[in-house]
Amino acid sequence: MGCITRRRPADYIPTPRPTASLQPALVAWVPPRLLAELPTSGPVFPTLWSNEQFRKDFRHVVHAAGLSGTFKKLRKSRGTEAELLTGRGHEHLANSRKEFEVHYLDRTRVHREPIRLPPLQLPLSG
Repeated sequence: MGCITRRRPADYIPTPRPTASLQPALVAWVPPRLLAELPTSGPVFPTLWSNEQFRKDFRHVVHAAGLSGTFKKLRKSRGTEAELLTGRGHEHLANSRKEFEVHYLDRTRVHREPIRLPPLQLPLSG
């Protein structure tokens, strides 16, 4: 997981830690009201925090942005979108296929029809 740092007003860029695999930076627009509550320099969140503290901080950011939902809902939505686009949602979330299907895949959005081959037409010999 990367660290989120401020570059320009209203832009935050997740910066990978040295041990993380390098991925392209993601620029996100931040509402001005939320921006006023964020630190003016350095990381928005501490580099290391407990799962409980992360969820608490995430809830605060979501509420301040006027949104609703949990971190799991965000992961579930993103994993399902990746599944619909690539068929590899479990890899996107870094989960096993079984764990992804049990905990994150939204089955109401993914409809898999069995592959049906067309009937085979053999030439008639007479």
